[in-house]
Amino acid sequence: MDGNFLVEVLKTGIMSASSAVGSAVGALLGALFLRKNTEKVVYEEIKEGKFKSVADRLLATGQMTQYEHYRLINFLDIANKADDMMSEEKAEGSVILDKPYSIDWFVHFYEQAGTVSDEQMQALWASVLTRELTSPNSINLSLLHSLAIMRPEQANYFCNIARFVWLDAKNDSPHLLLFIATNRESYEGSRITIEQTKEMERLGLVECDFHREYVFDKKKVFRTGNHRIEIYGNSVNQNRIKAGNAVFTQDGQRLYSIIPEENKRYNADITNFLIGKFMTRGYRVVVNGSDRGLL
Repeated sequence: MDGNFLVEVLKTGIMSASSAVGSAVGALLGALFLRKNTEKVVYEEIKEGKFKSVADRLLATGQMTQYEHYRLINFLDIANKADDMMSEEKAEGSVILDKPYSIDWFVHFYEQAGTVSDEQMQALWASVLTRELTSPNSINLSLLHSLAIMRPEQANYFCNIARFVWLDAKNDSPHLLLFIATNRESYEGSRITIEQTKEMERLGLVECDFHREYVFDKKKVFRTGNHRIEIYGNSVNQNRIKAGNAVFTQDGQRLYSIIPEENKRYNADITNFLIGKFMTRGYRVVVNGSDRGLL
């Protein structure tokens, strides 16, 4: 069983009629574990999508170690969750794009995801797998590495700071707005700290500057909920709009795009807090075309 088998399966989906996820799982089983002397019944079980049965059989016959079995079962749990997500997306009109998949990506995904047994983290990995299947080559290997060393509480923290995001009105890219260096107490009430934000930086998801701030030049237009928010710099600040102490990296933006929507839901209190921060700095704030204060 060689790599060409995996290439063909990922390109055509011939291993399983059930789903694209099933095709990827079958391909990985074939490439990583099946040998030339594997019983024909095992191949038939793969074609029928009976992946756990195959894993158990390979373990029983000594063709797979206990550790390999543990990793594969974790991967299958993630794949099943991804399959459910794909079914929901298909029902909503999403389709699998006809683009070539990266074989290296799927092998890396398996190697990293195989050690993940926590239900919450498995759901996050399932979202990553779903995104790669629907948008091939969209998830960097560096993000897989970050997720592999991320603890559940760190994932919760990322979802927590995601509430302090406004989207760029031009391209919907997420802008993290944390004025944490000058408002420690305010953010601690939301369980957000400098130390934990630094952990996100070490994971490669954000960049931090707690001595200065990241800035926009002259004007920036955001959207949040059904609000269009324009921020204008002023001459006192040389038209530079200070915008907080942390920004998402590319991997952070990717992760933001796949976390559950409930973590990105519009929050009026947070929106008012952020508007207030810009206003107290002397910036002009225009909401839905009108100069105004808080919502």
